[in-house]
Amino acid sequence: MVLALDMKPNGNEPTHYFKRREAFPYHCNHLWRIESGIVRTITWDTQGNIFVLGIWSTGDVVGQRLSDSECYRIECLSPVMARPLSPSYYCHRGELLSYLRRTEKLLQISQMRSVSERLAYFLDYCAHQFGQKTEQGVLLNFHLTHQEIADIITSSRVTITRLMGKLHRQGQIRWYHKKNKRSLLIQTPIMQPFMTTKSRTRVL
Repeated sequence: MVLALDMKPNGNEPTHYFKRREAFPYHCNHLWRIESGIVRTITWDTQGNIFVLGIWSTGDVVGQRLSDSECYRIECLSPVMARPLSPSYYCHRGELLSYLRRTEKLLQISQMRSVSERLAYFLDYCAHQFGQKTEQGVLLNFHLTHQEIADIITSSRVTITRLMGKLHRQGQIRWYHKKNKRSLLIQTPIMQPFMTTKSRTRVL
């Protein structure tokens, strides 16, 4: 992990544009600053199983220099604008703390025992971190497939589909369609009616 502090980025680096599901070009020594959109950083094992290291958005700095994983990729969860930083760039203290806290939060969620608990806390995390408040709830302006959610919270697509259906029937989430774009509207917090009494007691 990068520990040096407070060097400035090269302002002449061009902005790159990526489509949803597109991967950033691989440069092991480069960092990227996300200017708009949502990305995930992933690694994988020898069997090809994917492990999500983090989800990042506008202003975040990402790159393999911030990870000890030999296998590393940055994938777009929405259309993305990003700027490569100079190879001499080092993160300042605030960027490092933000990176550590966000990584720790996803790790904490992934270690919760019940899948319904992990899903509830993950959706609340997304609403808080990436959502836009509206009169109807918190709107996520990017679409996560059930498989992508399953990858993040270590579950299966079938289980996530079933639990998302339950949340929809309870009125905790609903899909929002505009101009052929599908977004998720979340009623926060969603944990209490969704999780079992046993799960709520453990969290409290």
